[in-house]
Amino acid sequence: MRTKKNQAYHGLETKKKKYIERMKAHIVADELIKGVGWANGKGCAVGCTLNKYNHSAYETELGLPEWLARTEDALFEGLPNKEAMRFPLRFLQAIQVGKDYTMLWHEWAIFIWKDILPKKHHSKEVLNIVKLHQRVIKGYEVTQKEWDAAAWYDVRDVARDIVRYVAWDDVRGVESAAAYKKMANKLIKMLKNNNKQNEKRKHI
Repeated sequence: MRTKKNQAYHGLETKKKKYIERMKAHIVADELIKGVGWANGKGCAVGCTLNKYNHSAYETELGLPEWLARTEDALFEGLPNKEAMRFPLRFLQAIQVGKDYTMLWHEWAIFIWKDILPKKHHSKEVLNIVKLHQRVIKGYEVTQKEWDAAAWYDVRDVARDIVRYVAWDDVRGVESAAAYKKMANKLIKMLKNNNKQNEKRKHI
């Protein structure tokens, strides 16, 4: 399976500025809210970025893979309110113009499996999935058959529902908030640090 390449902001600084300024305007107008995709000029992180609620539109409008849109959405909804209201702007500002973030999901997957999933759930199956993502990062080919044999829950599902990974019995309340902060800060760091090495990696 080969992943589709994307170019962040379609390589245009003007496009990055457009979305940043739009988000700033929504924040100032108190239109960035939780629990609503997009309605009556108000919405969540994705809604206020696009002025509509459509995760797949991140690919056509921002040049970003859909998994990033879904991940941003889940983090925004799960963060404590103060941090949540800052996160969409941090997200847009961290993205580097012209970068292809498609393969970044392998690093994100490893982080979720190893650092967010409680260690008592680090089963053999989980460790096998981590190894496959590590192989891709190192530039090795991983076949669809290998993914099918190892992955009982794939990172693309994690992007759709991060909540599951901070809703285990031992991750509640304050710990849950800390987990979301950790994920948000890690994603921002990854977006800033994504470099040309990613362009050399083989797609699965």
